Amino acid sequence: VIDLPPGATDGLKRSHLLRMSSIIEMEKPLEIFARLKIKHGPNTEQIVRELSLHEADIVVEFDLAYFNLKEKWVERAWIDLIFEGPEMNEVTLRELTFTRRPHAAMWKNISTLTLTPTKMRRGVWEGVSTNTHPEKPQLSVTHLNKEVPVFELTENKKENLWLLQVPIPEEAIADGVQTFAISDKIDGARISHFTLIAGEHWVMICVLRSSCCVLN
Repeated sequence: VIDLPPGATDGLKRSHLLRMSSIIEMEKPLEIFARLKIKHGPNTEQIVRELSLHEADIVVEFDLAYFNLKEKWVERAWIDLIFEGPEMNEVTLRELTFTRRPHAAMWKNISTLTLTPTKMRRGVWEGVSTNTHPEKPQLSVTHLNKEVPVFELTENKKENLWLLQVPIPEEAIADGVQTFAISDKIDGARISHFTLIAGEHWVMICVLRSSCCVLN
């Protein structure tokens, strides 16, 4: 766990792009994931990225436009480094450098829709849109840049919300990081996502606004 300094969260906005560059040495190849977590008020947003260890410069970027972030309530931020299968392997972190910059182009393409993840149950991811929409939201769900054809969006008129249910396709349950993106079809902006991480010894499901559940 690497805590970012207080200056990293001062004035932090959804229009920012966080970048982590590193120098990593290892005896033999393995998969390394970086998970950015930002605490704002009672909630914690998170996003997972895999480090491209085969590149000359090991760089990973986190686009905060995909976070449902309450900017005025940001308290702290930190990075979890996840090593998959590190047994009998010496890994040395020589350097970690963090920078941030505004991402104005992406900020212009943020949807007015909001989607709050709620739970994962029996292989079905669920989230709710608490906005009051006069018409049914037009959403798309993609995995590996391909449309996920089966999902349900139903209205709860009593609570003025829409419930989204996305069954996890069988072919997506595989080793590595599987990210599902949820976008507004009207303007093409991504409004949420969830990530499934699987390996030989463990499975981890990461959902925004909740902690990760590790199944041994």
